[in-house]
Amino acid sequence: MDRKTRLVPFDRRYLPFLSSLWQDARVTCMTGLPPGGIDMDAWYENYIEGKRRSKGGSEQFVILDEEGEPVGETAFGTLPKTFQFGSWVKDERRDAAMADIKIAYGLWGRGYGLDAFTQLVEHVFSHTGVMDIVTLPQDQNERALRLYARCGFIPVGGVTEHKIQVYILSREAWGP
Repeated sequence: MDRKTRLVPFDRRYLPFLSSLWQDARVTCMTGLPPGGIDMDAWYENYIEGKRRSKGGSEQFVILDEEGEPVGETAFGTLPKTFQFGSWVKDERRDAAMADIKIAYGLWGRGYGLDAFTQLVEHVFSHTGVMDIVTLPQDQNERALRLYARCGFIPVGGVTEHKIQVYILSREAWGP
């Protein structure tokens, strides 16, 4: 399969891109990120510390296009043994990770999201012991819902007052 994107582990040189992506309200309007973004230097230090503690249980990737230009970001982080979101309660017997993706606004509809998120799912299932990947889209985020459905995620409930619900993809449903 020809790839439109390549995932590269995040490092400091991508902070300006990530900052501009996270400051674009069209990209982040359904994410909970504050308008105007966040303190990126503090975020980066917390990210590095979190990676050190998680020992492979989380990763932030920059999504590069065929020319090597950043077009978005995607990430995953493992969930604690006990975790609840809305009315959904994680099965304590199954390791799980939460994942998300953001593509720069002007590049929506080019297949970057599907290609990159598929790679993220492949990475999580092939490099971790995670049995389930969870996403938390708002029910009015039609693009995210279509993307997750195309990747095999199914809604499992947990709807909150903010109309966010849990979508899940199990290792068994993904493949071998």
